[in-house]
Amino acid sequence: MRAPARPVRRVAGWISGAVDVQRHQSGHPFARAHLGHYLKGQGVRVDVVSPGMIITPATETCPNDNPGAGEGLTQPAPFRQIGEPDDIAAAVKFLASSESR
Repeated sequence: MRAPARPVRRVAGWISGAVDVQRHQSGHPFARAHLGHYLKGQGVRVDVVSPGMIITPATETCPNDNPGAGEGLTQPAPFRQIGEPDDIAAAVKFLASSESR
């Protein structure tokens, strides 16, 4: 008999929410496409903001607690840096404005 599989959260270590976040964010393109199709012709635009790693009170100590982890977190990011909350706010503000048409 095989041992039961260990939960991914336990294996992932301090970035335990990463799998949950990725699973959650992977549904955004499908939700956007579905809503866009459903609301087509009604004057409603559907946009999705799906950020990567963002510095928050919960994440700001992660790179300090795990030396070298910061590099691993920024490698997949296009700008090779961890985002700030203002980065998301700026994107949402732009998408909500008439300039984003």
